[in-house]
Amino acid sequence: MSSLQAHIDLPTVAAIVAVAAPLVAIPLTMVIFHLRSMREHQTTRQNDLARRVDTLGESVASAGRRLMEVQRDYATKEEWLRESVAARHHIEQLLEAVARLETEIDVVRGWSRHIESRIRDARACEAGGAAGQPEAKATQSEQC
Repeated sequence: MSSLQAHIDLPTVAAIVAVAAPLVAIPLTMVIFHLRSMREHQTTRQNDLARRVDTLGESVASAGRRLMEVQRDYATKEEWLRESVAARHHIEQLLEAVARLETEIDVVRGWSRHIESRIRDARACEAGGAAGQPEAKATQSEQC
C-alpha cells in the first residue's frame, strides 16, 4: 500500500493561510458589518418605540387628569335630580309666599276701599246737612 504522505512545512502553511485569509476575511467582514447595522437598526427602533410608549403614557395620564376635572365640574344625574328637586321646592315656597302677599294686598285694598267709601259717605252726609233742608237732614242723618 502506498500512502501518500505529505509533509507540510511551515512556509507552505504560511502560504496557504496567506491565500485563504482574504477569502475568509472579506465575507466575515461583510457579515460583521451586516450584523452591526441590524443591531443599530434594532436599537433605533427600540428607542423610537420607547419614546412612543412614553408619549402614549403621558397622553393617558393627561386624559385621566382631564377626566377627573370633568367629573369634578359636572354633576351626576342623581346630583342633578337632587338639586332640581331642591330648587323646585324653593320655587314652590316662593310661589306660596307671593300668593300670601297677593292675598294680603287684596285684603288691604278691600279695607282701603271700604274706608274710602265710608269717608265719602260721611263727607256726603256733612255736605248734605249743610244745605239746610230739614227733611233731607233727617233722612241723611239716618243713613249716616
